[in-house]
Amino acid sequence: MKKNLLLLILLLTISASSQMVSTFAGSCSEMIRGTANGQGTAARFYKPTAITKDNLGNFYVGDSNNGLIRKITANGSVTTIASVSAYLGTPAQILGIVADNNNNIYFSDTYNNKIMVINTIANTLVDFAGTGTV
Repeated sequence: MKKNLLLLILLLTISASSQMVSTFAGSCSEMIRGTANGQGTAARFYKPTAITKDNLGNFYVGDSNNGLIRKITANGSVTTIASVSAYLGTPAQILGIVADNNNNIYFSDTYNNKIMVINTIANTLVDFAGTGTV
């Protein structure tokens, strides 16, 4: 009896918390890869692998196969704020990203064995930790 009641409560909880999923920003397909800034689904990503939100309501995405850090505003406008690959002169792969309360965005680049930081106020990208070698 207890198991049936628990199952019923669990099912009611799951159905009551069901949510709709929709695309807020970005698109990509196997046929159309690449990067494009833009509004909502007009923007393109290529294997986004990490996302964080700052205290102003902006999202930051590690656009991994493009080697980019992208910003998505609350209204869905996507812009590139840093090209990690261009900065380093090598391919980059962003797998983790986090924002702090001082408008800094920290992320890991697994191809180059580094943790890097972007100051979004000063618009700077610098190494934070790691030597770039294994």
